[in-house]
Amino acid sequence: MLAKVTGIFVDNAKALKGADEDAMYLEALTERKRWIADIKDLFIKLAHINGQFTLEDFKEQMYNIKVQTLFRKLGINLDGINAEELWDILDADQSGCIDEEEFAKGLKFFQGPAQSIHVYRLMREGSKLHDKASFVAEIKPCRHFTWMFLLQQEAESELLG
Repeated sequence: MLAKVTGIFVDNAKALKGADEDAMYLEALTERKRWIADIKDLFIKLAHINGQFTLEDFKEQMYNIKVQTLFRKLGINLDGINAEELWDILDADQSGCIDEEEFAKGLKFFQGPAQSIHVYRLMREGSKLHDKASFVAEIKPCRHFTWMFLLQQEAESELLG
């Protein structure tokens, strides 16, 4: 009898787990569709009839309250971001024009769990690497000179020796 009750309990748990997974999938799919629609709405505000926009177009639209609201809706706060910085992220091929596909790919960089602290850490690590590279660049000629000096001394001592 206990085995039957346990079996029914396990079967019900499996069914509930499957239903939860299906619900999560549908929720993720719905959220993805909403995100794509929001990107299209924003792109339409930025793009010309030819389906692209330039840095100049982008700069003009950055101060449009409707455009800022659409960016916020996508989870992108434009406060503290200048147009050129955002443009560099979005214009991946550096062509000077952004089409809808490039725009959507660029906006993906703004999604995810990264927070300001993560960005700050990356900036600090980049700064440390820059400092190390600068230090190596400064001492490399000295090391080369020291190495050459030691080789010269060794060669002289062999000749004299």
